[in-house]
Amino acid sequence: MVTWKGCGYCKHLTKSSFCKAFPDGTGIPLFIANGEIPHLQKIGGQKNDIVYEEK
Repeated sequence: MVTWKGCGYCKHLTKSSFCKAFPDGTGIPLFIANGEIPHLQKIGGQKNDIVYEEK
């Protein structure tokens, strides 16, 4: 089972507010970045299937 540790621990993070799951536009949604919702499954509107994976 994967445990959410936050975007800073995800192998898909590319910049402070962007990752391979959210590469353009406004980047990582605030509700994921602030830990309100763990990104352990695809969210509505996401254009790919990339989710949190620990580095």
